[in-house]
Amino acid sequence: MGGSAMGKLVAIFLLTGMLGAVANGSVIVMPGASSAKFQIPKPLHPAAKRISQDHGYQMGFYIHEVGTGPNKTVWNVAYSENTLTSPSSFGLIQMIDSPITGVPELDSLSGGRVQGTFAYADLHQTAVIVNLNIRFTVTEGGIHEGDSLHLLGRISLSGQWRDEMLSVVGGTGTFSGARGDAFSSYYSFDNSTLHRVSTLVMYVLVG
Repeated sequence: MGGSAMGKLVAIFLLTGMLGAVANGSVIVMPGASSAKFQIPKPLHPAAKRISQDHGYQMGFYIHEVGTGPNKTVWNVAYSENTLTSPSSFGLIQMIDSPITGVPELDSLSGGRVQGTFAYADLHQTAVIVNLNIRFTVTEGGIHEGDSLHLLGRISLSGQWRDEMLSVVGGTGTFSGARGDAFSSYYSFDNSTLHRVSTLVMYVLVG
């Protein structure tokens, strides 16, 4: 991937070990990230090809949603008439304010927050319409601190989901005018704390 035509490929919270093939790219790594614990899905999504031009960004991290206890990050804010009897929790709306990290552990350094809503909108299976803002607060070098990305889409929460696709529809700061694709995947769930960890990989174009 040599040459100036390939532009600036930047990985935020991503693992330097995965980026050996993009030697001309700048890399921003969250402190504590480990290439052994997080991998970009293989083969790379077609979205990766679209960002291998100028103003392309590739990033990945862990999202921590906690449903109980002092570190709770997910709150039920509205219900429909049939939410409690619906097998898919139809009509439930949740507000989230969850940390993102470069490694799976919740007590590791947070690089930002995912804030927004989950709306349970499928009568037949557990699936949510998501409206999320990702705000970066800590990045190596501080380049993207205060910047944000906005995501919209649908995630099926039935079982251990893989590569549920969301749309990157905007951003602020460095990511102003951002567009692209994001892929959410199940990582783990702790029944005792209702702590769900998912991964999010994004391919983003700016400008």
